This record gives sequence, C-alpha cells and structure tokens, in this order.
Amino acid sequence: NTDNLRRLTNILDALVEINKDIQVVMPIHPRTRKKISETPNSEKLNELLVLQPLSYLEMLRLQISAKRIITDSGGLQKEAYFNKVPCVTIRDETEWEETLKYGWNKLVKANPKEIVDNVLSDSDPQPHSSSLFGDGNAASCIVNHLTGQAP
Repeated sequence: NTDNLRRLTNILDALVEINKDIQVVMPIHPRTRKKISETPNSEKLNELLVLQPLSYLEMLRLQISAKRIITDSGGLQKEAYFNKVPCVTIRDETEWEETLKYGWNKLVKANPKEIVDNVLSDSDPQPHSSSLFGDGNAASCIVNHLTGQAP
C-alpha cells in the first residue's frame, strides 16, 4: 500500500472519514510518513492521532484497547485475533484465512467506501475460539515426539 500512491491516498481518505466517528490512532513508519507527505492530501494526516513507531508492548496495549484494527500487516491480523479485536485488513489476500472464516478479519480492497463500511460495521464476529490456532500445547507435543514419549 505504501508504494502505490492511489492506494495510499484512498486509505488516508478512509481513515479521515472513520475518524469522524471513531478516533483513529495511527502509529506510522517513517517511510510511510514520507510517502504520505508526497501525496496531494498530506495535510489530512493532521486530522488523525499520528504516533511515532511503537515498541512491541506499546503496540499490544494499543491493540487491546482498540475497537477495530485496520492494517495491511500479516502479523497484526493474527495478533488482533489473539487480542479479540475485530480486524479490517487492506490487502488483496491474506495468509490467515481462518480469521476471515469466523469474521474476526475482513479483507478489503483499498477502496475508501469499502474500508469505512467494514470498519464502522456493527457486525460481530463468531464467538472467539482459543483453539483456532491450536490448543497451546505444541511445545509439549514436540518435546514428547522428539524424546519418544507417548502423548
């Protein structure tokens, strides 16, 4: 999204529109900030709560308190699920199909209306399943397998 001026502009337009209903907090990478400064709508960034890049723990804290997460990051999609926060992913595809299946993640194009509609949607995901990505016992199973112990 950062390298495509049209997509970047569309996303920025959507974030500004969303910000009218829900405060948009945007930790931003310096490279993305630079690319936005090259767009005709760069002043729109001033309408959002823009933060410098955050540490991992600061980012987790922000995620946990979010109403929705908007991202194009593969890792953030999965963290949103673990933190029980619905996610809108602005990409053409995702490696985390499971999160789509249960409604915890919505995959949208870089279309302002589609982004806004999905972020502001009141639709709730299906109940959270802690076993979607396993039961948390993978390490024990691996050790048992490697040592020849029965599970």
